[in-house]
Amino acid sequence: MPYQVHPVIPIDAPGLANTMMSAFHTDQHWRLLWGSKPLPEIINDCTARLPWNLITSRSVKRHLKVVDTDTGEIVGYSRYILPENCEEMHWLEAQVRELSAEERVAFEERWKSVTENWKMRGLNYKHLEEFGPELERVEEGIMKEGGPYVSVDYMTTHPSHQRKGVASLMLEEALRNIDEAGLKAIVMSHSAGRKMYEDHGFERVQTVTQDDSKYGSTEPFVHYFLVRQPLGDNSGARFWLLTKFQGSHSIHRRKCMER
Repeated sequence: MPYQVHPVIPIDAPGLANTMMSAFHTDQHWRLLWGSKPLPEIINDCTARLPWNLITSRSVKRHLKVVDTDTGEIVGYSRYILPENCEEMHWLEAQVRELSAEERVAFEERWKSVTENWKMRGLNYKHLEEFGPELERVEEGIMKEGGPYVSVDYMTTHPSHQRKGVASLMLEEALRNIDEAGLKAIVMSHSAGRKMYEDHGFERVQTVTQDDSKYGSTEPFVHYFLVRQPLGDNSGARFWLLTKFQGSHSIHRRKCMER
């Protein structure tokens, strides 16, 4: 299937939500956060929240989507967070456009319609808040020690299109811009996506294993923190680029399940 990478616009919300929530729903740890809430309801709520989420913190957020050109469907989505007050990198093509005051009001109202006290409906915040702060501390420690970093904040592929190089397409586009700016990159990945990041020059710096079995999980929840130096400073990234352009193009796209 032919795939193309494009910037994201607010009217993409239904396709983005379907891809994002369908992908995460394949992970048992993520499903436990939502309890018995059906996937269609989760997707519908996400669709309503997304336009507002896309335009908040617009100065530092960058977004990419992948479209299946045979069907027109959005099959991949990724989000990147630039360092605050970053002069080295602008990447305006991946920035959601500025909205009118009327659009902002409408999107905020839609967001409020599916949230309660600024929280997502149906999400188990007790579960989330038990494990989230530890991960935030680890990431903040890495970024404080070695920054500034561009954060690969979100990477997801629809289950029907996983292992076809969709996530790699987005990551390669992002890394091209990150390398041009001479910046480092950081990502927190799980097992399904770790190899893709390593194949693109990321190196693991820390692993956090959490036990959420009391919530019903049957296996530990493992988080990998990986960082990548700018291409010119990273032998792993240089090796990946050299491999990418040698030999047959049929081997260039990495297969992955990153969600």
